[in-house]
Amino acid sequence: MNLIDRIKSPRPHFWVKVGKVGVALTIVGGVLVTPLPMVGGVLLTAGATIKSISHLAIEDNGPINNR
Repeated sequence: MNLIDRIKSPRPHFWVKVGKVGVALTIVGGVLVTPLPMVGGVLLTAGATIKSISHLAIEDNGPINNR
């Protein structure tokens, strides 16, 4: 399974919630980037990282193929 297939496959409900938290952190970081650049930057980075990692979780429990 390559990265594109993994991103397009269905995700468990927990990881959908984690992705929503990541989006919320990104939005808060975007708002705080002007008055508090250090805090805003950290929240932007953390939110984007959490959202991208949550897309890699898949619901399939089948065998792993390392081709």
